[in-house]
Amino acid sequence: MGFIGDGIVLGVFNNYSLKPEITTAFAKGEIVKVNADANKKDSTYWTTVRPVPLTNAEEIDYHRRDSTRIVHQSKSYLDSVDHVNNKFSVGDIFTGYSWDNSYYHRSYRIGSPLEQLNFNTVEGWNATMKFSYTKEYGETDKRTFNLSPELRYGWSNKHWNGHVAMNYRYNTKRLAVISADAGTDAVQFNGAKPISELVNSIYTLIDRKNFMKLYEKKYISAGHVSEIVNGLGFGLFAEYSERSTLSNTTDYSLYKAHGREYTSNIPVTPATTVVDFPTHHALILEAKARIRFGQTFITRPEGKYIMGTEYPTIRLAFRKGIPTVGDVDFDYFKASIEDDMRAGLLGKLSYVVSYGQFLSSRRLFFPDYIHFNGNKTFLSDFRLAEYKNLDYYTYSTSRWAMEAHAEHNFGGFFPE
Repeated sequence: MGFIGDGIVLGVFNNYSLKPEITTAFAKGEIVKVNADANKKDSTYWTTVRPVPLTNAEEIDYHRRDSTRIVHQSKSYLDSVDHVNNKFSVGDIFTGYSWDNSYYHRSYRIGSPLEQLNFNTVEGWNATMKFSYTKEYGETDKRTFNLSPELRYGWSNKHWNGHVAMNYRYNTKRLAVISADAGTDAVQFNGAKPISELVNSIYTLIDRKNFMKLYEKKYISAGHVSEIVNGLGFGLFAEYSERSTLSNTTDYSLYKAHGREYTSNIPVTPATTVVDFPTHHALILEAKARIRFGQTFITRPEGKYIMGTEYPTIRLAFRKGIPTVGDVDFDYFKASIEDDMRAGLLGKLSYVVSYGQFLSSRRLFFPDYIHFNGNKTFLSDFRLAEYKNLDYYTYSTSRWAMEAHAEHNFGGFFPE
């Protein structure tokens, strides 16, 4: 039981320096750069930089690979592959159907409503139908456009919601993305979605615990994110919305757990104070910055790949409610620091510390409060900035808050 073989490894280094000076060909933090024309050199070029000629076996292998690549990029070949992959199957009824045109770099997807079938006390049984269209541009820089319409219907409240989101990654070297979204939706008061729809459905139907609290938002939003310089990311976002309360419309559950009644859909904070939440309009602007000192990266023709840094990541955010257009008027600032600290054989320590404060709160509503990612279930999203046994809204505040989370992964240090 074995095999034997032989091979040759050839490396050529020219003008190698142990103390290199970074030239304009490399940006600060760039550890590897692959030029856009790296795989487009002809044989004349390689005879000047390669002192050892190709062997007969190598010539045959390169010729075979080049020929295979040309065939695999041809329209006839890609169409034949798509013809097989695009066939509809019974399983698509449950998982959704995708259709690709690989030659023109286009793809379509229709989600299955069975895949997004959930239950809550506001909408009752509800299903979401998701669609998407994706188009890639450019031979090397791989710009990507995505359009994602979505429809949602609740059988208990007999109400439709729908929105259309657009996302365009137009500069892969700067990681630049422009986005927009518009429509109506039933959303959680905590925009971080501390409980998933599936988990809430399970606890509501079986244990009559309706943890998820929703309000309706009719909105239009837009945003732009990009790296200003290496390690400094910046984003601007704007949203105008009409926000209104929603009420429970069903008392249904699969199991009547000890006569337990559903709680109101309006959060309570503190334990005996019901949130005042009239229908209102809000224009909110937000600026975000992400700072990574000493960030290293690799540049390839299709884009930039972040390799990380030995320093913590700093995040800053400022959110402003504009009173001249909407009903809100507040200023909110948040700063956080996070890191993954390697400890050799002892694994990895991850932490995040944040501080947020309302600089002014002349007029704001419950969705604008500082919320905490609580969890009252036995299931978890295993997010670092999550509390394992905290009520979802009892400690929401319009003043200030400081959080600290840490998690250590021993990475198999202790044997089983």
